[in-house]
Amino acid sequence: MMGWDIGGVNTKACRVPQTGEEDKATSLSKGFEIWRNPEKLPELLGEMARELGPVRAMAVTMTAELSDAFQTKSQGVGFILEALARAFGETEIWVLGTHGRFVELSKALLSPLDFAANNWVASCLYEAKKNPDCFVLDMGSTTTDIIPIRQGRLLNKGTDDTSRLAQGELVYTGALRSNPNTLVRQVPFDGRMVRVADELFCLMADVHLLAGKLEPEEYTCPTADGRGRSPEECHARLARLVCADRDIMSFDQALNLARYLYEKQLETISRAWHLVASRLKKPFDLPWCVAGQGSFVLRDLASRLEVPLATPLEQEVKALPARDVALLLAEAIKKEGLR
Repeated sequence: MMGWDIGGVNTKACRVPQTGEEDKATSLSKGFEIWRNPEKLPELLGEMARELGPVRAMAVTMTAELSDAFQTKSQGVGFILEALARAFGETEIWVLGTHGRFVELSKALLSPLDFAANNWVASCLYEAKKNPDCFVLDMGSTTTDIIPIRQGRLLNKGTDDTSRLAQGELVYTGALRSNPNTLVRQVPFDGRMVRVADELFCLMADVHLLAGKLEPEEYTCPTADGRGRSPEECHARLARLVCADRDIMSFDQALNLARYLYEKQLETISRAWHLVASRLKKPFDLPWCVAGQGSFVLRDLASRLEVPLATPLEQEVKALPARDVALLLAEAIKKEGLR
């Protein structure tokens, strides 16, 4: 089985045995900014599938339909599904709906909004089988999902991006691509609170690398200025947040700024979690299943809130939705005989 998580800036695939053994899963992630060359998506999908190896069937999740490459989400879902069909011809392809059921690709094309932004559904449905009482928190390059689970049931209130944003279940802050100016309007610098520039001068990847939370090889998205990923280059980009440069803002001052912005990101996720938690009984008793490129942020927040972690560090999965949707499909074929 192969699972897909097709995002606007990263596409992830995971191949699992038909028997559903998750410890034998192999995954792959490729940076692909879909708005730049959407017509190249079938080629990318084919390359990734060949690298992972042949499979009997495929399961699909996505978030790329929100990209402004498309006029509407329906158009985006249709484009992505048609790209899969072109790439894989006669391969059996199933799409997971936000209602939690698999639908054949041809039928999914008839009601595209039922399959928009569905990757969180895969993660939560599968994790609920292993941890029937937990929170699933998945922090990617751009967004963070926060979903409570009780007695194996997903307790989400939102089902699409807009309603999930309103409920605190989707937070538009991530480990790499987020612009720090979405977290703050002003920052401390040289003894004063200075308003930040409303420009794309730097990313949270610069913040995390400078603060020692991220290694250069983990900085996998393009930089804001097209330059490198050294601490010195991150320093230069971060200085521009207050319209300074590295001659005006020292390295130590940039480090202080990075630490301040890191705290603000933690606060942002914490507020969203508390909003979701406020409708539950004893939410602090629910362990967190953390995943994604920003799992280091989530572990830190869990420690500060004194909530337990359900996911050992060595078991954290970077491509969680892709893996989990493949495992869910393997189980569905075995139990329900999907054809």
